[in-house]
Amino acid sequence: GASTSVLGGGTQPPESVLGELGDLSREPVCVCWLLRMPAVPPKFDAAAAKALGVPSGPLRGRLCAGQCVALADGSEVRPEQVLRGGTAGEELLLVDVASPSQLCELRRHPLLSADRLAALSAVVHLTPAAVAATAAYRAFCGALPAAARQLLLHGSPPPRRFAFVASARLQLKLGALNSEVFPPPRGLACEGGDGGERSELRRESGGADLHEGKMLTRLVLRPLERAGVHREEEARLQRWVTSAGCQVSLSPAELRSEVGALEALRSQLRALPPPLLEPQGSWQAQLRSLPAAASEATSGEGARAIGEGG
Repeated sequence: GASTSVLGGGTQPPESVLGELGDLSREPVCVCWLLRMPAVPPKFDAAAAKALGVPSGPLRGRLCAGQCVALADGSEVRPEQVLRGGTAGEELLLVDVASPSQLCELRRHPLLSADRLAALSAVVHLTPAAVAATAAYRAFCGALPAAARQLLLHGSPPPRRFAFVASARLQLKLGALNSEVFPPPRGLACEGGDGGERSELRRESGGADLHEGKMLTRLVLRPLERAGVHREEEARLQRWVTSAGCQVSLSPAELRSEVGALEALRSQLRALPPPLLEPQGSWQAQLRSLPAAASEATSGEGARAIGEGG
């Protein structure tokens, strides 16, 4: 099966390692991983073996094991004459460093020799954006083999793109009741993220094959004909349909209509103690002041959407 190497402190005793780490409160301890996929063995070409006169039985087994065999007529058959395909196992590096000094330690690690780096199939960057934007990290990305695909996962999620839509809608509805207790989902709280830093990283990393990882982005290593970064699943984040076939969204007007259809909830909001009351202009204030007739206007389609969306 696949093997894993932790790019860490070797065989030093624990007290020595802790002495080198120093004050853990200043710089978090990070772990990087080197993952090796199992090799894909070559396939035995029975037709080629038959044409060469190799009979069924132990001789074919020895050829599959990589051994040369001698036939009854004295001729020799080599494994490469009857074995087709087969590849070495892919190697995947997961990088997560909290500072430029940790990056220097990583680059000096014996498992990341020049020969080992040349064998990398892919690199996944979990490093925080502030560290990934440094000149040292850009140089590190540029020094990785051009054939290795690099996936950047250190950014904020794009706004209004969620893999768990029902959870996001429920959080927004709860935020209408009290935005301090139930803040909006992270992707809605920040618009844009660190896209500029990632563009800078791509531009200054030479010919590196860099890709921004987003929700539902897939990095495929096998099968080889599909190896690469795939984004077709991202389309699922653009259109959301419930199990009943109703299309929903994160539209504030739609969510406010669904919450406003609950007359009992609005009554409870009006009875909140002063410390929990939010100022005029907030969702909560609008719901508190919503007239009773609003529930009749929205109780049809809006009420059905409540059960589906939240």
